[in-house]
Amino acid sequence: AWVDNLVVHSHVCDLKPAKEIEISPATCTEEGVYKVICEECGETDLTFTTEPLGHTLKDTCEEQTCPVCHEKITLDHVFCDHDTEELCIEAEIIRPLWFNQSFFNEDVTHRDYHELGIYFLIDISKTDLLKKGDKFTIKENNVIHRFEWIEFKRLETEYFYPLFLKKEIFSLPENFTLRTEYQ
Repeated sequence: AWVDNLVVHSHVCDLKPAKEIEISPATCTEEGVYKVICEECGETDLTFTTEPLGHTLKDTCEEQTCPVCHEKITLDHVFCDHDTEELCIEAEIIRPLWFNQSFFNEDVTHRDYHELGIYFLIDISKTDLLKKGDKFTIKENNVIHRFEWIEFKRLETEYFYPLFLKKEIFSLPENFTLRTEYQ
């Protein structure tokens, strides 16, 4: 018998040896497909997949070509890990604005969280961030971040956290401010 996601597959040759046959190998972006075949009767009872391998990339925010599949990877599909955060830019920090401590219940999982965050005023004028358009995505490790520029007047009605930013963004503090927020 073979087990696939807790479903048992069996036939008359139940305890005989089986071999795994690769149907199509995993690539950088596609799953691999395999079959398990009974060595006694040749029956195929199980097909399974493996995760895509992922691109082999250097730790850089510059455009590059994957050496495995030769796909040209643009900036918004690159993992960046060197002091650039998920935006993949090197912005200039002007000054820290807030140290915020939030206690909240997450809307989807309904789990309670305690979050600490430091918010900075930054200068992006020497980056290409604005050239990415009004909406863009960036992949960081296995997480896809979706970004959208929105007008200030929409902030009060948009769904985002922490809530204090919806109002405080309109009057930035001159000094680093400590805050605690309960939601």
